[in-house]
Amino acid sequence: MLAIGLLAAPAHAGVAEAARFYEDAAKRFERGELDGAIVQLKNSIQQNKHQVAAHLLLAKVYVEKGDIRAAQATYLEALNQGADRSEVAVPLGRTYLELDQPAQAIEAVSGIGGFPRDTQVQALALRGAAYTSLNNQRMAAQAFDEARTIDPNAVVVMLEEVPLLLRTGQLVRARDVAAKAVALEPGNAQVWTMDAVVLREAGDAKGSLAAFDKAIALSPARRIDARLGRTALLLDLGRTADAQQDLAELVKAAPKDLRVLTLKATTARMRGDNAAAKAAFTEAAAVIDTIPPTWLASHEKFAMMAAVVHEGLGDRQKALTLLDGILAKDPNHDAARSLQASIYLEMGDYASARPVIESLRRSFADDPQLLYQQGEVNLGLGRYAQAVTALEAALPRLDTPQVRRALGMAQLKLGLADQGRANLEKVFAGTHDPEAGRALATDYLQRGQAKRALAIGDTLVKQFPDRTWVLDLMGEIKGTTGDRKGARQAFMQALAIEPTFGPALLNLARLDAAEGNIDAARRRLQDMTVKGNEPLVIYELALLEQRAGRPEEALKQFRRAADAGDPHSAAAAIAQLLALRRTDDAVATASQYSQKFPKDVPLHLALAQAQIAKGNLDAARAELKNATLIADYDADLQVRIGRLQLYANNPSGAAYNVQKALQARPNDLQALALNVAVALVGNDAGEADKAYQVLHDRYPHRAETELAGAGIAMARRKYPEAVAAYTRALAIDATTDTALLLGHAHVVSGNPTAAARFYQDWLRKRPADQAVLRALAEAQFQAGQLADAKRSYLAALAVEPGSGRLQNNLANVLLALGEHAAAKSAAEAALKIDSNEPAYMDTLGWALVEMGQAQGGLPYLREARLRSPENPEIRVHLAFALSKVGNREEARQELGAVLKTTPQIGSVPAVARLKGELGL
Repeated sequence: MLAIGLLAAPAHAGVAEAARFYEDAAKRFERGELDGAIVQLKNSIQQNKHQVAAHLLLAKVYVEKGDIRAAQATYLEALNQGADRSEVAVPLGRTYLELDQPAQAIEAVSGIGGFPRDTQVQALALRGAAYTSLNNQRMAAQAFDEARTIDPNAVVVMLEEVPLLLRTGQLVRARDVAAKAVALEPGNAQVWTMDAVVLREAGDAKGSLAAFDKAIALSPARRIDARLGRTALLLDLGRTADAQQDLAELVKAAPKDLRVLTLKATTARMRGDNAAAKAAFTEAAAVIDTIPPTWLASHEKFAMMAAVVHEGLGDRQKALTLLDGILAKDPNHDAARSLQASIYLEMGDYASARPVIESLRRSFADDPQLLYQQGEVNLGLGRYAQAVTALEAALPRLDTPQVRRALGMAQLKLGLADQGRANLEKVFAGTHDPEAGRALATDYLQRGQAKRALAIGDTLVKQFPDRTWVLDLMGEIKGTTGDRKGARQAFMQALAIEPTFGPALLNLARLDAAEGNIDAARRRLQDMTVKGNEPLVIYELALLEQRAGRPEEALKQFRRAADAGDPHSAAAAIAQLLALRRTDDAVATASQYSQKFPKDVPLHLALAQAQIAKGNLDAARAELKNATLIADYDADLQVRIGRLQLYANNPSGAAYNVQKALQARPNDLQALALNVAVALVGNDAGEADKAYQVLHDRYPHRAETELAGAGIAMARRKYPEAVAAYTRALAIDATTDTALLLGHAHVVSGNPTAAARFYQDWLRKRPADQAVLRALAEAQFQAGQLADAKRSYLAALAVEPGSGRLQNNLANVLLALGEHAAAKSAAEAALKIDSNEPAYMDTLGWALVEMGQAQGGLPYLREARLRSPENPEIRVHLAFALSKVGNREEARQELGAVLKTTPQIGSVPAVARLKGELGL
């Protein structure tokens, strides 16, 4: 048996039937029976909709038929079902390009570094074509040069480079490239279409028409671009009847193609058929109308009045849309900019407000109200030093409680604690301002001065005994100090005044949950949601369901709150999907909500995490770059972004995040610790030691400092030093995360037995620590303690029966123990939990092969290989299965590909035997 310690997948209903339909469709496709292939592939998908192979083949058939939109939708569905991007990116990008969507085409082929060589060439060629379409000649030429570096004779590069050469007036070079392509691939219809276009540009109408004829003859069903070119050429030549015949074929083949509709309208108008032209233009407009209009500022005065009305009604988004239209036409429209800034501030969208206010200040530099707004923006963005500067400048001319309160809050955040408290105390003494009181109470609680916080609460209650917000604040203060009875009393007093007061109801629900009364908390929150779709309430309900161990219900509520307008809930929904290992859903959901909340940093981070989990590091880095710009000088956010940058393999980006965080808070512990990790990832030993020394000098007795030292030792493979540092960190702060790091250090040092012993000791004191129990099972498996690993996995599954990873890992242990039937059951359970996980599919497929059921295992192994083509072990398993069912040629292809990229796997005895049997 070839031991693969990964994950696995369960039996789908109808898998065998789906495989039978697929194989029949593949044969029909090879014979050119496209309609029959489509029918059989749809039958296959109906039996097993998760079958990536069927989706990919169906998309190819649609391309051959010229139904590009259907092909595009099918490629996207293949991705949604788990197909690896290297299998889909280029053909999907091609559909975008053929549908005149170049930006989407570029996005489709982003992050190609790990693609196979030929796929990289195709992706670069496609990228060059898309940039040519966007008139970005420099980027297009760069893409083609990169592609030629990989393969100087790639015809696909020539096909895409010719339009750029024509656009830049390089006709002679274009003719040479076209002629070379024809010589290399005379049976390629696309080559002849390209040659026809070049000849037409050169004035050779006869030669061009002959080349178009050749292209259409080679591929009559799908050469829409060739027919478009020939139709236009025929019209130029005055051969209207022939052009009409071509146009009729085009309308039949692509009735919704914008190019076809435009040509249809143009030819109708040339004939003088105004009614037909109008109908065709109307059809074209219907397609164009799917794109949001960009002319909203065309009537400036009316748009401004409408914006004011919408803002007054509370419809801020409509107002902003109208203001965007005005400012697109007149960027210096002061009234529009001023209203726009005010709306952004009302929404708490400080990142959007900032450039608008800065622009206004260039025109009105000394306006104290603008200085105050600039201070509010910087405070909201975490740029505390800049906030203090602006607010100190505003205060002499605008000494209001609001300005002084904002200044005090900014000073507290900047570390100017005495000055900040003095300003807040002054505001509170004069007005009993609740925000100033809340800020002071929070600060005193954090400093351990509970009596001072309670005194502030008492003052507010005495001053405003009938104000619900005051009673709610007092309840929060008492709850924070541990006085739950007093907190409940304060919340109930608020509700006695206003029975529907939301903050007090929420706090009561939180109090119920903290006291273990989940049902009471749920009833309270559900009653609140019946009365309104308040996102915060729904979010609290989602958190409660998480606490109650109902992840699917929590996900449902997070989505509901996000749809109601809460970006925080959107980020929580993505985190929940990732916890459920539904990576594709997480990426799709994150993309959806990031469009709805484009300025929300946590949502950008959630999307980046989903992209990292998916393996799309380029896309993750793009999201993190956006998040960095939006976060600006918010130290906490910059540290969060920086940590994700490291996961996205972007140490330079993380270094910039550290710089931004330390500019905001020069002695920030987390930023200094992250700085050590950044230097380590950059393999700069001197910088890592220097960064660690700074951290150690400022925080010598913190767990973060010991963890940073352990990280340095791990990077240098000084495992005993790492173990010692992790042990010291654990003595300072005994967290599960640190315990797992210590166990991992034992494992990577080659001593999984020591890790197992440590985990067992930990669990004796903390038997409910499920994360360590899982780690124990894995360490026992690696140590060869198979019977113990089996017991640990079963114990973990007793707590987490819905964990696909645990089921799959148990299946691998059972396979190693030779308990094949039990392994098959465990693998099926894993795949039932997550039907799209290729590792689970591989485990189930391999279990079936081990049981002598290679034909039954083959569909699972095919799916696993298409979803994770870079995994050599899956491909080896597939090669074994193919060989056993007699498909030796495909088995040779799979094993040969693995041996080329991972030659060391050939030394595994079972693989060596298969290699000999296949003649490799």
